[in-house]
Amino acid sequence: MSAMSDYLEQKLIDHLFDADNAGSYTPPTTYHIELFKVAVSEDGTGGTAVSGGSYARASIARGQATWTRSGNQVSNAGVVSFPVPSATWGTVVAFGVYDAASSGNLLLHGTLTTSKTINNGDPAPKFNAGELVFTFN
Repeated sequence: MSAMSDYLEQKLIDHLFDADNAGSYTPPTTYHIELFKVAVSEDGTGGTAVSGGSYARASIARGQATWTRSGNQVSNAGVVSFPVPSATWGTVVAFGVYDAASSGNLLLHGTLTTSKTINNGDPAPKFNAGELVFTFN
């Protein structure tokens, strides 16, 4: 399941309905995927992100070559990989999509269908093509 953040909802409302602020949002050229041990809230607060042990957000460019659209769904067209863990990251239960490699604004978020425990020395965690799915309805 995925959802749009409060931040992105407000930017879209401005874009569609507020002539004074319609051009105030520019989508990022690259999206950054964060993994969470405790899910982040829709307002971008709370949650416990993975940290340490070589962890860094995964990046995926914006564009038709990296995202696939089918009707009202969008999914990653290729593999989205994280670094190989050099320490135990814990059990990942959720993810967030940000507009920056660190900090930034939460745009989309969701929970994993199945939580995943990531230990020191495990292969690099990844989302295979089509596993990050966002439904707009």
